[in-house]
Amino acid sequence: MCADRREGTPGRFLDTLSTPVRLRAAGLTIESEIALPGLPETADRNVDVRFGPGDLEHRDGLTLRAQRFGCTAIGGTRVAVSVWIEPEGDVVPRTVLPAGLTGIAYQRGLLPLHAAAVQVAGSCIAFCGSSGAGKSTLASAFGRAGYPILSDDLLVVHPSPRERMPPVAWPGPSRSRLDADSVSLLGEGVVPLTPFSSWDGKTLAAIGPAPVDAPYPIAALYLLRWGELGVSRLSPLKAAAMLPQCLRKPGWLEESGRATSIRQLWLDLVARVPVLLLSRPRGTPFPLILSAVLEACGQGREERPPLNGDRSHP
Repeated sequence: MCADRREGTPGRFLDTLSTPVRLRAAGLTIESEIALPGLPETADRNVDVRFGPGDLEHRDGLTLRAQRFGCTAIGGTRVAVSVWIEPEGDVVPRTVLPAGLTGIAYQRGLLPLHAAAVQVAGSCIAFCGSSGAGKSTLASAFGRAGYPILSDDLLVVHPSPRERMPPVAWPGPSRSRLDADSVSLLGEGVVPLTPFSSWDGKTLAAIGPAPVDAPYPIAALYLLRWGELGVSRLSPLKAAAMLPQCLRKPGWLEESGRATSIRQLWLDLVARVPVLLLSRPRGTPFPLILSAVLEACGQGREERPPLNGDRSHP
C-alpha cells in the first residue's frame, strides 16, 4: 500500500492500493482502491460498484459518518471513503464495506437486511435481529457444523430471477465478527483472523467452508429473540409489518428514492418465504437450536452435519 494524503481536502487521508482489485460481494462486482479483506477476487470486467477515496458531501448520497472516518454511497455505483483521523487497525474496511454496500443496495432498489445467513441444502436461511441478538454467533454455530456462512451482518436480497422462485441472495461479507465470549463458546473450528478490537471488542473469524459465489433462493427468515425456546411462524400480514426491524440502516429507505420498489420486494419475500420468530434462552445448547431451526423450515435433522461438542448459546 501507499499512503494517499490529499492536500487541499481538510482532515482526510486514506491508504490506497497501488493497483485496484476486483472483488465479488452480494451479487455485485466491486473494483476497489482500498483493501477490503475477506472478499473473493474475480476476473469479471463488468464492474458494478467502485470503492475509493472521495468527498462525503453529495446531494443524493447515503452517508455514514463515524468519529474518524466515513463513507457515502453515490448513485448505486460508487462508494466514496474519507478518513480524517488515523483509525485503529482494520476498522475502516470492516465498517465501510457493509455500510457502503447497504447504501448501494438501497440505491439499486435491492433489499439490505440486517441479517446473518447460512447455506442449507442449496438455499439461504437468514437470521434477522438487532445488534446483540446473536445473529453472528448463531450463523457461526452453523458454520462450525459444516454449513457455509453466506453473510455476517448484511444480506442483500435480489428479486426472484424466475417466476415462482423466491427472492435470492448472493454471498456477501461473510467473515464472522465475534466477541471473546462467542469465540470461547463456539470452541474448535473458529479461527480468529484479527486481534480483538478496542473499538467494538470483536475479532474477524473464519469459520466453516467458503460459499460458492451464486444466487441462493431464500428458504426461511428467522427473527431472533431471547426468551423461552420456541419457533412460531408469522402470518404474511404480521411479517409485512416487520420490515423496519429487519432493514439495515432503515433511515436510508426513504432517502434512497427507491422505497416503493424495496417495500414491494419485501412483500414478495414474505409472501413466498416463511418468516419465523425464533426465541431461545441464553445458555441453550447449540445443537438444540440448530435442530429447531432446521426442523421448522423443513430441512430436518438428517440434513445436519455432526457438531463437535455440546456448546451453549450465549
